Order: sequence, then structure tokens, then C-alpha cells
Amino acid sequence: MDLFDYDPLTGVAEYFDYDRENDVAVIRTVQDVDGFLDEMKRRRQDAELTRKGIKQGWWHYASIPSVVILQLRAKGIDVYNKDHAKAVFREINENYPYLKTTDKKHAL
Repeated sequence: MDLFDYDPLTGVAEYFDYDRENDVAVIRTVQDVDGFLDEMKRRRQDAELTRKGIKQGWWHYASIPSVVILQLRAKGIDVYNKDHAKAVFREINENYPYLKTTDKKHAL
């Protein structure tokens, strides 16, 4: 695989590969999210952060890195489409709970 593109701001790298035998081109997107996941875990453990947010009329429920946005898009879920909000919450709760900043569950 060859590095096709890299965004230093997001840490997203895209690799290009071509399978001559099957005549298939593949672009693979990767992102190092270790530090990001550590921060989400820290926030989940801070119950006061959730309590304050809800009390002040906002709730930072989760953060979604670019590579997961692409995975959701491949499932037909657009995180930027308000009509997909229920599907986004369902996916986060069921398949990506480590992206949550709280241990509470959003009512669908």
C-alpha cells in the first residue's frame, strides 16, 4: 500500500492499493485515535462534567473522530443529517460506546 494522502490536522491517512489480479483499487483510511480515546475515557469518569452539562442545558454526549464518521457513512448513516440522529445515537450506544463522554445513555 502507498500513502495517498495525510491530513496533519486530523491525523487521517489514506492509503492506496491496487490488486492487479482482481482489478480492484482500494483506498484505506486510518486515524490514530489512542489519545482521543484516552480523553473520552477521562471524561466518562468525570460524572460532574455530565451533571453540569445537563444542568446548564447542554450535554456533551460523545465525540466522533473522522474515521468513524466514514465508517458510519458506509453504513448509510450521516452524522451531519439531523434525520439520522436516532441512528447515530443507536450506533454509538451499541457499537461505539468508547466514543461517549458519559456513562449515561441518551434516550432515543
